[in-house]
Amino acid sequence: MNDFLEKSDVTPEQRLVLNAIASALSGRSITPDLMRTLAPQYFDAVPGHTVRIEHVPKRISNTKLRLKAIYKITIVGSRLDTEWRMSPNLLESLLKTVGVR
Repeated sequence: MNDFLEKSDVTPEQRLVLNAIASALSGRSITPDLMRTLAPQYFDAVPGHTVRIEHVPKRISNTKLRLKAIYKITIVGSRLDTEWRMSPNLLESLLKTVGVR
């Protein structure tokens, strides 16, 4: 899991995804339902790749406890096959940090 705390830590591909998300959100707050609804607006944000964003709720089993829900952002294509996990708050903060929101 990467913590993107500074603008300089964001790769060009991540920036494309973040810009597409911010544009699709149009100032609205992130929710799992809204992100699913907006998927067509960001799934091809990185040329030649597919972007998926999945909301992963807190675990409710006897396995290792996850204290918070997370968003899993996956970019798969000819040059990249990568995944980032972050809390909803970190994603909101990152959108503000990179100056796209």
